[in-house]
Amino acid sequence: MTKKVLFYARCATSRQNQGSIETQIELGEAFVKARGWKLIATYSDTAVKGTNCQFRPGIQGLIAHMKREPIDVVLCTSLDRLSRDIADQAKILDEFRDHHVDIWTVDPGLPATGLKMRILKQTATTSITDSAVQA
Repeated sequence: MTKKVLFYARCATSRQNQGSIETQIELGEAFVKARGWKLIATYSDTAVKGTNCQFRPGIQGLIAHMKREPIDVVLCTSLDRLSRDIADQAKILDEFRDHHVDIWTVDPGLPATGLKMRILKQTATTSITDSAVQA
């Protein structure tokens, strides 16, 4: 069965060279092609910081697409492309999991496992708790 894939790319500044949107998209397309999967759509955010996904039209479009059409995989070059904020990242990953969508990263070329996502979520919870205690 061919997997249906949405790809997401993000770079924080319009001048960012390494990991540019174009490079990320090329890596994603090659990754999908090598596995015989089908790339349904590509979403991106340029010159937008990786915190709070509410203000990023690309990730919002990807989430909306995932809700209206069955998708097997969301692919990005690394999990920090989804969000640099650990709590925000955990919310996004939970939403994908709620829709039975696997999250894959080009590097290291594997799915983000449930264990990895639980560790990220716990790290976010601990970070939030520590911040509240320090305040």
